[in-house]
Amino acid sequence: MLALSQAAETARFSKRLPLQCKAEAKHVADVWYINIDRKSDETSDQPPKFATGEFDARVPVWVTFENGQQLVTVDVGASTDGARVDSGTVSTGLMITDRKIVYVDNPTKCEAFVP
Repeated sequence: MLALSQAAETARFSKRLPLQCKAEAKHVADVWYINIDRKSDETSDQPPKFATGEFDARVPVWVTFENGQQLVTVDVGASTDGARVDSGTVSTGLMITDRKIVYVDNPTKCEAFVP
């Protein structure tokens, strides 16, 4: 059974938008972030490829630590443009928190959800 906070988090991401979002990994002052591109630079005569505006995002990324690698899912709320990678979660086991993050792969997937 899900804990109340987990159930609320799951409900928050219940309705996926039809378009994927665009995200990138950035390293700033020894901290890794996942930033969401919320603006469209596409021309109006082309159908949009990515979600724009306010939406919640879920971004899985491969994170390399000093002693291993994990797939970490970072959630970014509709009111922010990014989130720290170390605020993410892993699907099984515990996230490596006692080692420095060495590198974060650029995301290949970014799911957009109704806020």
